[in-house]
Amino acid sequence: MSVGSGDLVEIYRARDLPEAHALRIDLEREGISAHVDNEILQGAVGELAAGWTTAPRVLVGPADGVAARAVLEEFLQRMGSRTEGEDTSLRCLACGASMGEANACPACGWSYGLEPNAPPDPDLDTPFAELTLAEDEPLAVGPGREDPTPLGLGGSAAAPALARRAVLGEVGAVLAVGIVPQLFGVVFSAVHSSPLPPYWLDALHRMVMNGCTIFVTLYLIYRSGEPWERFGLPRPRLWDLLIGIGMFLVAQALWLFCCSLVRWEGGPTPGYAFPRPQQTADYALMLLMYGASGFAEELVTRAYLVTRFEHLLRSRAGAVLLSASLFAAYHAYQSVAGVAYTMAFGVAYGVAFLLLRRVWPLAIGHALCNIRLGFGV
Repeated sequence: MSVGSGDLVEIYRARDLPEAHALRIDLEREGISAHVDNEILQGAVGELAAGWTTAPRVLVGPADGVAARAVLEEFLQRMGSRTEGEDTSLRCLACGASMGEANACPACGWSYGLEPNAPPDPDLDTPFAELTLAEDEPLAVGPGREDPTPLGLGGSAAAPALARRAVLGEVGAVLAVGIVPQLFGVVFSAVHSSPLPPYWLDALHRMVMNGCTIFVTLYLIYRSGEPWERFGLPRPRLWDLLIGIGMFLVAQALWLFCCSLVRWEGGPTPGYAFPRPQQTADYALMLLMYGASGFAEELVTRAYLVTRFEHLLRSRAGAVLLSASLFAAYHAYQSVAGVAYTMAFGVAYGVAFLLLRRVWPLAIGHALCNIRLGFGV
C-alpha cells in the first residue's frame, strides 16, 4: 500500500480531509512527522465523489513506516472498520466518535462550531463543508487546551480557551525570557561597582539565568505534546551517574589533546575574568551553579537542538555539527583554542546524545568539567 512521493511514503488514503488530519494528529502525537497530500484537490472537488486517485493521502518518512503503521492500526480500530454500510455521519476529530447531526460530540464534548458564549462573527458565513484546512496547517491540540479545534476554518473560528495552568506557564515563560534577566541585571549592576563582583552575587546571577533557560526550554517541550523521552528526559537512573563520569573523562581527554596541539597554557578563559571561590560557602554555591549551568547547556544544545535539527535537516550528522557550532560560538571569549575545544566537546557530546538519548549523563559530565575549572585544577 506504500506509494512513494518524493522522499515520503504513503501509509493511508482517507475518506475525507477530517479523517486524514485526525490520523496526522495521532502520528504527530507519537513523534512521527506526517503530511497530508491532495488537500488542494479536495478543495477543488468539494463533496463530489471524485474517486480513489483524489483521496487525501497521509505520508510519512520511510524510516517511520513501521511505527506509523502501528499507529494507523490503532486509529482504524478506534474509527471502526470501513465498510459500505459504515455510518457516514460527521465524526469527532478528537476521539473519532460519531456525532450524527449534533453540533458537539456526545462522547467528549468537542465541537466543530464556535464556543457557546462566543459572539457571532460576520466573516464566518461559509458553510463548514466548503472550508478546508490550509496546506500543512496543524490542528490546535496539545497540553493545556481544553478541546482541540481546527485552525484556519475561515480564519475566524474561536480558539479554544487555555487552562489556567497553561496560561500561568506561558506567562512564566515570557517573564523568564523578557523580564527576569533584565530585572536581575539592574540589581546586579547596582550591587557591585568593582571589576569583579562578589562570588555569591556572580553565582546567584548565573543560577537565575540558567534557571530561566531551563524553565523556558522545558515549557516548550511540554507544550509540544511530545513525550519527554524524545528529548532525552526519561526518569533519571543510577547508571546515569556512572556514564556521566565516563563523559567527564572523555571531555578531559579532549582537553589534554587540544592543549597539546596549541600549547593552551593560559586556560580556557584568557579574555574573560570570573571571580574565584574563597570561602566554604562559595564552594557550595559553585557546585549548585555549575550543576545548573551543565544541565541548562546540555538541555538546550543537545537535548532540544539536536532533536529539532535532526528533524529539520533530516540528518543526524548535520544536527550534531550545527548544535556544536552554536555551542562553540557563544564560547568565543575563550579565544580560538577555546572555541576549538568547545567544538570538539559539542561534537562528542552530540554523538553521545544520539547513542544514549539521555541528557542526564551529559549534564553530569558537563557539570564535572565546570567544577574542575572552578577548582582551578
